[in-house]
Amino acid sequence: MKEVDIFDKLFRDDVQTFFQQFFKKKEPSDIIENCSETGFVHPIKIETKEVKDICCDDDNGIIIITGKIVVQCEVEVREYNSNYDIAGDKYRFAGDCNPIYEAPFSFEIDIDTRKIENFTINSIIQV
Repeated sequence: MKEVDIFDKLFRDDVQTFFQQFFKKKEPSDIIENCSETGFVHPIKIETKEVKDICCDDDNGIIIITGKIVVQCEVEVREYNSNYDIAGDKYRFAGDCNPIYEAPFSFEIDIDTRKIENFTINSIIQV
């Protein structure tokens, strides 16, 4: 089993939620170059492609694990539109793309309980 598979089993829901929230705050021009429409970004697929730069530190019985994940997203951009377009969609399609992001993460494992806690993604960088 690869690091990506293990990471996905442990944190898939956390990563999905984090990136969905990230895209909610974006405008089409943030995602697609030369896009002038106002609208929203809708993630279709969010997939962890790689886990890298993993480091472990022991802090008095708490193992702190840090690293980076590489995530590829399939997103659609929709234009705000009060009228339905020809296809009947409420929001006209403005484009799609597959951006790749790198996201530093960290989490802790309590040595005594073996419990994983405090998973966080600190930032997102488009690569």
